[in-house]
Amino acid sequence: MSLLRPTRAWLLGASLAGLAVALALLAAGQRASLRAQTLAREAATLHAITVWQRALEQERVGSLGLAASDREFALLTLAATRLPNVIAVETFTPDGQATSGVGAALGIAAPSVEDWAQLRRREPLARLLAGDEKPLEITVPLHEPDSPDVTGAVRFWIDGAAVRREFAALDRRLAQQALIVWLVTGATLALVLNLMFRQLARAEATLRARTEDLLHANRELAFAAKTSALGALAAHLVHGLRNPVAGLATLERAPAAESAATLREASAAARRIRQMVDDVVTLLREEKSGLAYEVSPRELLDLVARDVAELAAARGVTLDLEPAALRPLDHRTAALAGAILRNLARNAVEAAPANTGRVALRADEDASAWIFRIEDNGPGLSAAVATRLFEPTFSSKADGAGIGLAICRQLALHLGAELAHEGLPAGGACFRLRISFPLRSVP
Repeated sequence: MSLLRPTRAWLLGASLAGLAVALALLAAGQRASLRAQTLAREAATLHAITVWQRALEQERVGSLGLAASDREFALLTLAATRLPNVIAVETFTPDGQATSGVGAALGIAAPSVEDWAQLRRREPLARLLAGDEKPLEITVPLHEPDSPDVTGAVRFWIDGAAVRREFAALDRRLAQQALIVWLVTGATLALVLNLMFRQLARAEATLRARTEDLLHANRELAFAAKTSALGALAAHLVHGLRNPVAGLATLERAPAAESAATLREASAAARRIRQMVDDVVTLLREEKSGLAYEVSPRELLDLVARDVAELAAARGVTLDLEPAALRPLDHRTAALAGAILRNLARNAVEAAPANTGRVALRADEDASAWIFRIEDNGPGLSAAVATRLFEPTFSSKADGAGIGLAICRQLALHLGAELAHEGLPAGGACFRLRISFPLRSVP
């Protein structure tokens, strides 16, 4: 929440300031419009009064025998005497010439061409001269009440105090209205923003809680994955130790004449046990230390071949290695893949016919994965057996425990790999291990 407070304050302040600017501009536009309406009202009123007063005075002035310009000035002078607050009057002929020098003496120019265009439309002009003591200037067109023809114009200078007081009152009302609108809108805006920030704070708290839950779940999944891998490795170790330990257990029942051969078998079994334990211990040590290195598929298959070479030689089975020059695997993937491939290779050597058997260890890759194959020329697997290969405790061997391939499948799943059996056209069995490339390794 402490991070939200400055943001809330700045956003609220900026919003209120923007609202104040918008209201000020709106009030300024309204002020100009109201002032223009007030001046237009004053001009229209004076225009109507002037026309009718001039019409009333025509009979009186007509008996004096004056010239046209003097007669017009006399009419307007008489009319002006009956208008309140008139300070001075100046008349203009239709061609825009002033009949007196009042305006020129005051430094005020005659109506412009644009002004005359408006006057000829019988529209009066009004403006309040700048300065507190300056008068209100109104210019009205001269014409008969029922005639559209403009015969001249007259400019009145009127005391502007009343108009200025009205302008001041308008300004006060506009300021009060703008202030009220600003306060009401600002309060509403502050309330809405406060509610929004509260909702955002609740959403942030919920998001943080969910993030913590996800992190906790990820840690648990990582732990479960590690323990799953360790469990699979332990099962793999137990499965691998089963046969060597069983072989050692039979030594005490072996005849004395067979002692040399028995010792050789015992030595081989002990080496196999030690190798398996060393492999598992090495993998566990590397998992803990965080070491990282790479192993090529060629090196991996060489290690698998060396591990089963003694068994292959004892059965007269030939090992064929066909490792291509492929991209390397990280050490962890290689270690788990090696455990799978060693078990598959040992099964293949045991399934191949003695003295004529052949086991091929192949490595290849496609656009997205490494592909390892272990092939033998044994009798192969029936369809019924092939469908149950990876079931725990199921084995096609008379003395099999039925957990080796199940462990291999578990290790493959942990790698995100695919382990499958393929039949060969010429007979025999083929197991395929397909390991997807890490995302960073995809070309």
